[in-house]
Amino acid sequence: MAGMAVYDPRKEGEDRFEGFTFSSLEEKGRLQYFFHCPASKLPVRDVLNLHRQGNKTEPHIEIGAENYQNRCYYPNNILPHLKSAERYLFLFTMCEDPIHRYYKRKVIVGYIEKSGSVYSPSAGERPDRYAVKGDVRIYSFDDAIPIDEPPLNYSRYTRTHLVCEDDTRAILGRFSGRKDITEACVREIQRLDEQNPKASKTCRVLRGQDCPFQRTECRRWNLPRKAMLLRVGIDKGNGGVLAPLFENGSFEYIPIPETEESAEERTYETTIGRNGVPLSNYLPKRMSQMKLHFDPEFETPSYGDMPSKKAYLKKLNHGDLLVFYAGLTPYGHTGAQEGLYIIGYFTVDEVVDFSDLTPKERKVRAVRLSNNAHLRRTESNDETIIVTGKPGLSRLLDRAILISAPRQAKNGRMYHAVSEEIENRLGISGSIQRCMPPRFVEGKESFENLLRMLNL
Repeated sequence: MAGMAVYDPRKEGEDRFEGFTFSSLEEKGRLQYFFHCPASKLPVRDVLNLHRQGNKTEPHIEIGAENYQNRCYYPNNILPHLKSAERYLFLFTMCEDPIHRYYKRKVIVGYIEKSGSVYSPSAGERPDRYAVKGDVRIYSFDDAIPIDEPPLNYSRYTRTHLVCEDDTRAILGRFSGRKDITEACVREIQRLDEQNPKASKTCRVLRGQDCPFQRTECRRWNLPRKAMLLRVGIDKGNGGVLAPLFENGSFEYIPIPETEESAEERTYETTIGRNGVPLSNYLPKRMSQMKLHFDPEFETPSYGDMPSKKAYLKKLNHGDLLVFYAGLTPYGHTGAQEGLYIIGYFTVDEVVDFSDLTPKERKVRAVRLSNNAHLRRTESNDETIIVTGKPGLSRLLDRAILISAPRQAKNGRMYHAVSEEIENRLGISGSIQRCMPPRFVEGKESFENLLRMLNL
């Protein structure tokens, strides 16, 4: 870039580059390559440096930009694109998912529709940097467009390429009606980036630097979050009793009995609770030798289930909360009411659907998640779904939080429903006696109220 004319949008105007404005663009574009992260089935950049080309920051779909934090692959593609009347920067990559039909093939997975630029002055002798910025659309590999097939028929060795009007229309036509997965890709980048040390994270803020887009346009910092409330633990319908609630508000989490063949060896008698006595002390004698179905478990942490709850659990995203509540009854005192109490939570790391994995991947996951009760069973785990929690951000509470109030049905039978206080704070209502269907806490105000309840 030595000797190249530098166009500074601060002088030219935020929406102008040499002879045109971003509001008068033509239906043309060019290709921009990025390295796909082999650790992900989604078309996201190589956050983890698995290609040994550096922890990739581009395309920076979090703000809809390319060449924003670091000079992207083929950076000399960017300024000519900014100086042209081309509307689209088409993002393509080589798919590194070994079970996908496009494995090791170059495919277009989305585009940035140019609407502006970001100027990044560089220190020292490095040239100033410009980023393309605009609305971004990312699509799954299933919806991707191979560059070496009709209608494009580009060389499979292509790294950059101008895209004419006919090809632009063809690409946009193929993507029309397909699901935009940009938000899912941002969550995936966020999840993968958490595995990097601070100096290698692909977010300026996480590296301790300023980012002008953090609080406004950056999706990473403005992703909507939700919580799913799920009933767990021993109860009158599964075990015949409720777990104990002590006078100081603490409790014992007592899992349900294991009913399937399992490698689990712990029993209620051999498992010591948080109060230092066997869990069997709180249960009928007939249960003392029963094995436990320890799910959720807070060591790894993980929660597993079979297909009945799969559709609900798959609604959870990285960073959401999976909140567990259980039936508790006063033990040795009368200062509290029997009811349903929040006992713990996961900050969701990942939702793993074993039916989406290859046999080899299932074996690897089963070893990593071997602490989960469902994976300790001897039956096939092909349909199991596991939610993993972020260590350090997932825990059993010290004090239980009451969320129910007794209600009387028309037939005179008593049941547990969401209390009026919790209904007002979390926006959920009705009976929560059973675990299905689970309740979701959504909306910024309700979710923030839940965070305050959990001291988060």
